[in-house]
Amino acid sequence: MAYRFDGVDDAIEFAFAPFSGYTFGPVTFAYYLKRNQNTALDVPVAFTRSALNGRLYTRFNPTKNELQVAGSGSTASAKSVDLTSLWYLIAVTWAGAGTVARHHIHDGTSWTHESPGSAITSAADATIARLFVGGWVAGAMLSADLVCAGIKKADSTDLQIEALSRTSFPAWTGFGFHWLAGFEAAGTIVNRAAPGSGNEISRVGTSLVADPPGWTWSAPTSGAMGKIKFGTGLTVTDEGSNVIRVDAAAATAGHVIADEGTALTQRATLDFAGAGVTVTDATPKTLVTIPGTDSGAELAYTQFTSNVTVTATSAAAAQTVVTAPAVTFDGATPVIVEFFAPLGSVNVAGGQLIFDLWDGSTDIGILTGFTAAGGGSAVPFPAVRKLTPTAGSHTYGIRAWTNAGTTATVLAGVGGVGAYVPGFIRITKA
Repeated sequence: MAYRFDGVDDAIEFAFAPFSGYTFGPVTFAYYLKRNQNTALDVPVAFTRSALNGRLYTRFNPTKNELQVAGSGSTASAKSVDLTSLWYLIAVTWAGAGTVARHHIHDGTSWTHESPGSAITSAADATIARLFVGGWVAGAMLSADLVCAGIKKADSTDLQIEALSRTSFPAWTGFGFHWLAGFEAAGTIVNRAAPGSGNEISRVGTSLVADPPGWTWSAPTSGAMGKIKFGTGLTVTDEGSNVIRVDAAAATAGHVIADEGTALTQRATLDFAGAGVTVTDATPKTLVTIPGTDSGAELAYTQFTSNVTVTATSAAAAQTVVTAPAVTFDGATPVIVEFFAPLGSVNVAGGQLIFDLWDGSTDIGILTGFTAAGGGSAVPFPAVRKLTPTAGSHTYGIRAWTNAGTTATVLAGVGGVGAYVPGFIRITKA
């Protein structure tokens, strides 16, 4: 049922406790009603001082909805709410001093949201002490059938207001009002937002009339009212006749795990294993890191295309044949150092040609070499060493030396018919 206020003296006062300490500021008023006349300045909801001076209230003036802030200004809707045949869902939101109030009206067909008029320049008023529904003084009494009314001590967005329903009271109880009254029975009206605080304390008149078409009360008529909260990802639909439908989001199919295109038996758990494999939660995704198997990847390469004459007779004085560019290593990755010269020759029997591998200024050993059995001997030089450099930068190179009385030559060219190809040093991952 709804309550009919006769426009003469019908009114209900509620305990002020939910608004103790409240001053003029951000507020949301909302009510669902059908007007029974459209010629008077009647008031749905009002805050007054103890001496019944109206301070913060809504009213019809007489064909528009209006917010009044005593001593500071008012603002009325542009849309008319004067048809006595319609049930109107009306809300007024105000962000506080220096802002324009916003009116929200649903006439049974669609929502209208508007901010007409000028900003209300309000100063705080801590003197409000009483809360009335239906008016409080002659000339301001409500003539309407009222289903429910609520007040929130905060501004509300258009989208939040549109969550209020013309058919279901639970939509109002879940809105976040600090005070909410549902006028569905003849007993004492309870503050549904916080039962026991803000309940009815006095009444003059009122009578019961039929609810608007399609309206349902899915709540107790007295005492504490329970609430059900639905989490994200659910769709909640009021299907009428006290039926609330909750639909979960459709589950999305997971990935099909396959081995070279052949689907495997699908399991609930996908487990990664193997040396070096790591799996971390990197919102919004799961990150799987698999170390690359890049064996053979080239890290450095330098070639030489002209002969190198070697006369040095000790490793310490060895002559540079070819040097690779500097490479920075991680201290754990093994590498292959490869050296090639098309030919190396000495000019006397017993002559030697020796190649040492150097790391920067450090000789790390003989890599290859030969001793001539006779004068004018020559051999090609491919040589390879696997090692694991320490962490940091390393510059590897090949230096050559010979024995006393010998002249040696490392031969190389640019290639082509009858010409030697280049010699080189190359460093790759093992």
